[in-house]
Amino acid sequence: MSCSKNLEKKTLEARVSAVEKSYASIKSIKGSFSQHSYLEALNVSETSRGDLLFSKPGKMKWEYKNPEPQQFISDGTTLWFYQPVDTQVIIDNFKAIFRGDIPVSFLLGLGSLSRDFKLTCGCQSSGGIVLDLYPAKKDEGLQSMRLLVNPADNMPAGAEIIDAAGNKNTFILSGLVLDQEIPPSSFKPTFPKNTDIIDHRQK
Repeated sequence: MSCSKNLEKKTLEARVSAVEKSYASIKSIKGSFSQHSYLEALNVSETSRGDLLFSKPGKMKWEYKNPEPQQFISDGTTLWFYQPVDTQVIIDNFKAIFRGDIPVSFLLGLGSLSRDFKLTCGCQSSGGIVLDLYPAKKDEGLQSMRLLVNPADNMPAGAEIIDAAGNKNTFILSGLVLDQEIPPSSFKPTFPKNTDIIDHRQK
């Protein structure tokens, strides 16, 4: 998300308002993603790709296809993390995992850019408008977020998220289809009978 031109603060603040308005008007997103992850402690990088579904409020499905298949699915109450290679699914309460994850909260229609973040600066890049954002309140897990916005429709086109440990996850979204009806069954997964189930909700 390298920049070619810095933008004025008033221009950026207007863009944040436009993004919130545009995103609030839609109910669902279907598309694909690429993710580049960097682990600071191990100095290791990895690139992943897959498909995604969002249905507001609170429903999502991240289906990773490579380098190995795995799924993150939430119906707004329960979160499933399924790893077919290990024949294992980990189940947890959605709120317990994402209570402090404000980037995800915004994408799920549960958060607000202007309320949850402070806008510091921004710029024009080859991929769109980049907004540099920091948590409005102290967040033990999140250091900063750069949000990539499509200037044509003011929809999120990607994000660069840095956590408190310096780990960086960069997402680029593509092929987005808005407001297509998504069956509720998409967020109620089933797994093979031999799947090892680890249910943290029972602890």
